[in-house]
Amino acid sequence: MADSRTSATGTTDVAAWLAMEEVDVPDAVPLVAAGRSVAMLPGRLVSAAESLPLAASVLPRAARVAAYALLHNADHGVLLVHAGPGTTWAGRRILPGGGAEHGEDLAETVIREVAEETGLEVVVDAVVAVTSDVVDSVPRQQHLWTVRLVCDARVVGGSLRAEVEGSSDGVRWFTPDELASTPLVPFVREVLRV
Repeated sequence: MADSRTSATGTTDVAAWLAMEEVDVPDAVPLVAAGRSVAMLPGRLVSAAESLPLAASVLPRAARVAAYALLHNADHGVLLVHAGPGTTWAGRRILPGGGAEHGEDLAETVIREVAEETGLEVVVDAVVAVTSDVVDSVPRQQHLWTVRLVCDARVVGGSLRAEVEGSSDGVRWFTPDELASTPLVPFVREVLRV
């Protein structure tokens, strides 16, 4: 431990810079351990193309954590769902995935959401991107800050079908050539680099 100091008032006893290998200790809180594992993944940060300034809305502020699957087929196509009416991104294509339930492991979020939206069973691999955006979510009536993890995933079962009575109303594979002219949610366009 190098250059530590004590907090006079607050919730911290000692603050110090640690090397990543020093974080793997028995009394490390789960958030620190999770941060260490995410820092080791081969992901990248993605900017928020259509974020709104925090002061630009009169809606109440809210935060959400979401996780998505990046699925490719043998022809290098990408699986996208169509955001249904009444959603923030209605009419645009988005990666299969969505909001985590309180306390849910984010890999489980991906597995659950992909099954709900596509009928497919997947195995989740590494995190490939982390992004966030702030938008006025009209359906939620919130100035919503969403932190999103995008994970490589592989199909291991199931049959492709559209979601029934959910937030999406269509699903299909898109070829690389189709992506440039497809209306995409901003973070998806950045993750796919189209």
